[in-house]
Amino acid sequence: NSVAAAGGIDAIIAGMQAHRDNVDVQEMGCSALGNLAWSNSAIQLRISQLGGVEEIVRATQTHIRSGGCMQKCTLALGNLACHASNQVKIAQINGIQLILNALVEHPQHQLCTQYCCWSLKNLCLHAENKVKIVRVNGYKLVVQALKNNPGHSGIVDEACQTLGKLSWGNADHQNKIMAEGGIEAIVAGMKTHPSRINVSQQGALALGDLAWSNSAVQQRVGQCGGIQVTIAAMNRFADNAGCQQKCALALGNFSCHEDNQVKIAQLDGITPIMAAMEKHGSHQLCLQYCCWALKNLALNEANKKRIASGRGPRLIVEALRNFPGHAGIVEEACGCIRKLVWGNQENQNRIATEGGIEAIIQGMAMHVSKASVQQQCGLALGDLAWSNEANQARVGRAGGIPPIIAGMHAHPTHSGTQGGLALGNLASLCVQNRKIVAQAGGIPAILKSMKTNLQYPGVQEYGCWALRHLALDAECKAICLREQGPSVIQACMAEYTTRPGVQEQGNAALKNLGLVG
Repeated sequence: NSVAAAGGIDAIIAGMQAHRDNVDVQEMGCSALGNLAWSNSAIQLRISQLGGVEEIVRATQTHIRSGGCMQKCTLALGNLACHASNQVKIAQINGIQLILNALVEHPQHQLCTQYCCWSLKNLCLHAENKVKIVRVNGYKLVVQALKNNPGHSGIVDEACQTLGKLSWGNADHQNKIMAEGGIEAIVAGMKTHPSRINVSQQGALALGDLAWSNSAVQQRVGQCGGIQVTIAAMNRFADNAGCQQKCALALGNFSCHEDNQVKIAQLDGITPIMAAMEKHGSHQLCLQYCCWALKNLALNEANKKRIASGRGPRLIVEALRNFPGHAGIVEEACGCIRKLVWGNQENQNRIATEGGIEAIIQGMAMHVSKASVQQQCGLALGDLAWSNEANQARVGRAGGIPPIIAGMHAHPTHSGTQGGLALGNLASLCVQNRKIVAQAGGIPAILKSMKTNLQYPGVQEYGCWALRHLALDAECKAICLREQGPSVIQACMAEYTTRPGVQEQGNAALKNLGLVG
């Protein structure tokens, strides 16, 4: 800041403009601007305003043959690209292509390669740049750099981060990087540097980003040793919460594939996930992604039993209870609870004993505006209550019914937040809950939900499921008749004549309302 305030930026740029053909001046000028811009947003913007970005790009084009100059140019561009406006400017003046040219021109210059990857990583924080880099085959050059330099930790670190950012949320990019051998290259880099925490955590995160919602990539990761290196990183760097967070996220993404659910368990990957929750109980993202991983691993019945029989229920409920204000933890913990308790009374009771019901209700009440949280919380309460009268009564006593209804009102067109399933489960055995639903305005809410969401057969089936049980109570029955419930039920049955669930639950509801024999 002192150098900038004294006019240092202006002087450096003026010197570069006066000696554009002198490679040494350009190299040192880029180095100076890059150092000034490091982690300083105000200076990054100031350099751009004074024409510094253009001068660095011009030097990158003019002195492409000099590896040293390219190293300094790309480092400077990477530092400047930490500012969003510079990401746009660098792309507009052909900076991306020039960085890729430097990668091609100097494959043996490792620092140049590292800083080219650094620049591309920061540039692809802008969505259009990410697409452009892939379109001009930049991902191929990054993968090749990784393959050629597995022993250089700086290149492995930056290349992994670049590939992760290029692939995140884009199946086409994920598949292209996989086809180029990117997964194997990342795994090789991680194996070469097992004691380097940056390589371990960035490699794991890159594998996780590649695997997000992509079954083919998930399978390839499992086949080429990606699971092993990720678990090894968790075990080696157990004290580092950031590394645990990234590895847990990756394992959660991998375990969306059923083969990987088995493999992770066989490699004892469940143990370090739960250990991370125990050791880093105050690190919110670590807890969120550990819950994400356990949720997906619990899709396997043997894993579900293993998680539930140990410290899993306690750790999950503790995370939920300690951080009710963190939407990510609430959503993933509730999702995990759902997987553990569905159809398993022993697990339902274990979660209830740990205080899980009250923790879910607390989290639900704090995130009324977030549909995904409302969905997972409501379904978790419903799954805990399924065929379990004690849990049904506990949810009712703890005040869990009004938040479900509030979620329905807050998100009237979101099919996942329509509480028919949960309210039906809660009213199926517990007489008192039927009265609570009536008093909380649950019956009009269910009928409104069914009318508003006629296009969703699940909403219709579960709405009828709830009305079926509520109609066993005289007060609820009277409310349903007064609110024209039978016509709503008949309308959904007419809409879904070939859906057995809708027909079965609709007929049962009409029968309990006294309208069919």
